[in-house]
Amino acid sequence: MSSKTKLIFKNTIFLYFRTFFLIFIGLYTSRVVLDLLGVEDLGIYNVVASVVLMLEFVSSSLTNASQRYFNIGLGKNDFDLTNKYFSQSVGVHFFISLVVIILLETIGLWLLENKLEIPEDRTFASFWVYQMAIISVILKINQVSFQSLILARENMSLYAYLSVFEGVSKLLIVFLLGFYDYDRLIFYAFLLLCVELIVFICHVFYCRLKYSESNYKFYFDKSLFREMLSFVGLNIFGSISWSLGVQGINVLLNVFFGPTINGARALASTLGRYINQFINNVFMAIKPQLIKSYANGDSKVMLIMAEKSSVYIFYLVLIFVLPVLFDTKFVLDFWLKEVPPYTVGFAKIILTQSFFWMLAIPYSFITTATGKIKNIQLYGRLFTLCSLPISYLLLQYNLNPYIPLIVVGLMDMFYLAYTVFDVSKQLEFKIERYFINVVKPIVFVTLPLILIVYLYFSYIYHQVSSNSTLNFLCLGLFSVFVGLSFVFLVGLQKGDYFIIKSYIKSKIA
Repeated sequence: MSSKTKLIFKNTIFLYFRTFFLIFIGLYTSRVVLDLLGVEDLGIYNVVASVVLMLEFVSSSLTNASQRYFNIGLGKNDFDLTNKYFSQSVGVHFFISLVVIILLETIGLWLLENKLEIPEDRTFASFWVYQMAIISVILKINQVSFQSLILARENMSLYAYLSVFEGVSKLLIVFLLGFYDYDRLIFYAFLLLCVELIVFICHVFYCRLKYSESNYKFYFDKSLFREMLSFVGLNIFGSISWSLGVQGINVLLNVFFGPTINGARALASTLGRYINQFINNVFMAIKPQLIKSYANGDSKVMLIMAEKSSVYIFYLVLIFVLPVLFDTKFVLDFWLKEVPPYTVGFAKIILTQSFFWMLAIPYSFITTATGKIKNIQLYGRLFTLCSLPISYLLLQYNLNPYIPLIVVGLMDMFYLAYTVFDVSKQLEFKIERYFINVVKPIVFVTLPLILIVYLYFSYIYHQVSSNSTLNFLCLGLFSVFVGLSFVFLVGLQKGDYFIIKSYIKSKIA
């Protein structure tokens, strides 16, 4: 097995266990937060923070842009060039954070005070939650250069440790929240901000101590600044379009249905968020090698890596998510003391949507590697942005809160199709290749697996035992067993058997 493959396996395992640990903590803490804050305050926090979270996704797009440049510098073993990229990146992010502050304290504040449905007795709390969320976003933006360098260096263990610290800190927040009786919503937002500050400091100090290329030196290259700002600008446009189309749904639901529905969506989104974090983390282990392959002139290797990661991560998520989709009500009942109306339906839609969203990720990585991101960020993300006006128009005729989430899922399908089409033009391969190497194996595994699990759920599930927890565990084990069987029988290519066999032998030996 090559050193690249071993590194990907190692990083994937780190991120894999980190994610499951955080899922466990996150589900528990969100349950207690619901109990302590109540559905209305949780809904207020979700909708108020979403105004800011629309721009928080700017930080993820900045990470995407910065990591691309750092990977190119490191792929060439040119640490001086990497330091120039880093120094320029710090300057770009500081400039962007100033622009973000102006936007959030003007347009964002106006939206909060004039357009959102906030109960009068909670306007004071919502204002301070909003201000603390702004500071959190500014910290995230200025943290980007340091986090991107850690990811480009493929130090996934540190990334995992910091994430675990963040998860444990949020668990401690829940504990402290129970002893506070004044305004728990404000206190909750303040403690979350403290965690963000500590994580920011850890990123900065670790990079300064460990990586010489993170020593900031004032550097300004006009052409590089324009290139980076153009690249970042396209990423930001794509992220804002995504945020308006997805996070903007929170505002739309608030306007039509009030904060209680926001609370239901927040809880359903928690399940989806942890699944998406798992997806992101696994792809994160692949991304540096994918970009470095392109930097070394191995476009064919890059494309194969994107295809294989699409298929195998889809299998992995499908096997574990399928039982949750079939009995979402049990999962929510087990997790929460009281399940708000619409939460079950929201959760099913959000989890289903994740499958289409994940398939676009490796191909968006390819456009990041080539630097040709204009089409998918400018035109592709228009599909996602359209979710908001389309949902608004449909809600005028049918007041059904499920409509906006279904629209978002459909737009994700269009975005996936456009992304693959754009990459096929860039790398000059026929679109049939995607259907043969990605769609075909996924369909051959997914359709029979869903059918068999459906038959089990319909005719055997409730007959296993009178204990619903035991029934669900059996459903999960059945899904894993049948899913892995189909993956090994029809879902793998010949070369993949050799890789897996070699990996298992290396661990046993």
